[in-house]
This record gives sequence, C-alpha cells and structure tokens, in this order.
Amino acid sequence: MIRPIKGKNEDPVLYDRRCVEPYTKALASRPGRTILTVHHARKEITGDVADSASGTLGITSAVDGALFLHQNQDGAMVLTGQGRDLTPFDYEVKLNAPLWSIIGDADAGGLSETRAKIIAAMVPYAMGCSPKTVADTSGIDVNNVKQQLRRMCVAGFAKREGRGNYILTPKGSSLGLMPGVGEKPPIPYVPL
Repeated sequence: MIRPIKGKNEDPVLYDRRCVEPYTKALASRPGRTILTVHHARKEITGDVADSASGTLGITSAVDGALFLHQNQDGAMVLTGQGRDLTPFDYEVKLNAPLWSIIGDADAGGLSETRAKIIAAMVPYAMGCSPKTVADTSGIDVNNVKQQLRRMCVAGFAKREGRGNYILTPKGSSLGLMPGVGEKPPIPYVPL
C-alpha cells in the first residue's frame, strides 16, 4: 500500500483511515473478495490486542475484521480474531515451518494434547503429585512435564504446593472433568 500525503493539519486517525478506505470501498463493490493487509504491532503490551496495532486505531477501525498474532503472558503464540462479521476467537498456535498449526483454544490455556494428558494424569491426585508421577501416568517425558507444569502454574491451571508437589487449581480441575481430556482436542475450522 502506498500512503497518500498527509494533510498539514489532518488528524492522524482520519489519515490512517483515509489510507485504508480505497481498498475497503473496492471490496464493498465486489462481494466475496478479501484483502489481507499486514501491519506491525507496538512492542508495548496492552490489555486489548486491538490496541497493540502500531500507530492510531484508524487502520483497525476502517476494516471489517482483524487478526492479531501475539505472545501471551504464558509465552505461547496466540492468534486472535475480532471484527464486525467475525465471531471473536483466540487460538494458541505453533509454527511448524512453513505452516502455522492451531494447537487449541487459548482461553483453555492452549489445551494441547500434552497439557490435556497432564491434567488427566493429575485428576486422581487431589493432594498433589510430583512431575515424575505425572510423567509415569501420562507417558510424557518428565522434563516436558516439568516445563508444562511451570506454564500451567502461570496460566492458573495448577499450583505448586511445597517442593516438587503440584495440584490442579479449580480452573485446571474443571478441564479435567471435561469429556475427552487426554485426547487430541478438535480443531475448529477458522474461516479467514
């Protein structure tokens, strides 16, 4: 996109919106077409991912929908979708070069197959268990279990109680009661 010259006293939000509008108007006259614009994000972390778009909100306000690829507080990559005709979503994703794969729902802490097996292995141990116990029960490497348990503690799914003892929080326990935990979660179709 080549940006037009900004007016001397032109409002920055209106200028950003004016830069995008020719493309959105072209789409309005041709249904079934999509234009994908890639824009960079600010490095500052905000509560709302829509606020992370670099510059003003003029660009994101001029389009029907926006996708944001960002890192959550757990360190996982998340694809967030928001828009006028889009059901909002947050999916934990992983780069398997050259493709991105959806791991699971980010609201469920990216309930990957590994994390689901760990939760399923911890459910019978109400007083807590060690990473080795979880590894033996789930069949997952103990080092991977330790790493996942640390992430699950940050995400609020587990809590460390004493040395080497982890318990599920109510949030984690509720996932352990869901049918199919321990199996690969279904990956919904995401229309883009």
